[in-house]
Amino acid sequence: MLSKSEIQTVLKDKYKINKAITNALQRTECQELLDTLEEGKSVFLQKLIQSFAETNSTLGKNNRILGQQRSRLEKKYKKIEQECQELQGKISDLETRKNKLKSIETNLSEDNRKIEQEIDELKAQKQELQKRLHTAQKEKQEISSKNKQLIDVNGVLKRENRDLKNINDALRLKFAQEMARLMNLENSEIRKGLLKIVNLISG
Repeated sequence: MLSKSEIQTVLKDKYKINKAITNALQRTECQELLDTLEEGKSVFLQKLIQSFAETNSTLGKNNRILGQQRSRLEKKYKKIEQECQELQGKISDLETRKNKLKSIETNLSEDNRKIEQEIDELKAQKQELQKRLHTAQKEKQEISSKNKQLIDVNGVLKRENRDLKNINDALRLKFAQEMARLMNLENSEIRKGLLKIVNLISG
């Protein structure tokens, strides 16, 4: 007899049903699901499960991609922020040197000119980095928004998985009721009843 974990592995490998979907099921329920799929009793159930499995797989891939993108952007953001801080420190140092030179001698105007040129260049670099920082912040916000959408979709998927379990439970109950009723019928009526059950299971 296969354990629940082994049955889940078969469902994942053969029918692409992620274990996250079957974790909420008991071992017997997992076995019933596998038996139903193996025997091909319900085309509707097979298609529905396949749809959920494909959706779950796609969401998982998207989630990993978004996580990687977000990690890269955060590193990029921290690096640019650090460069801005370093440049700001250099600008502050140059501004201090400029003020000291002005108070010493007027013949240092050439040095002042060079320092001002360096300051202008550094300011231009700072502006460029600030633009890049703004772009990185915007990209980070977009990734955060996409991540929230993914979380919302995952919530919908979980609710739909619960609905699928409820449908499966209702089918099993209906099957049990029909079989109990057929035990009290004549042969011809039993055949009609069995035909009705087959039609019910096949969708």
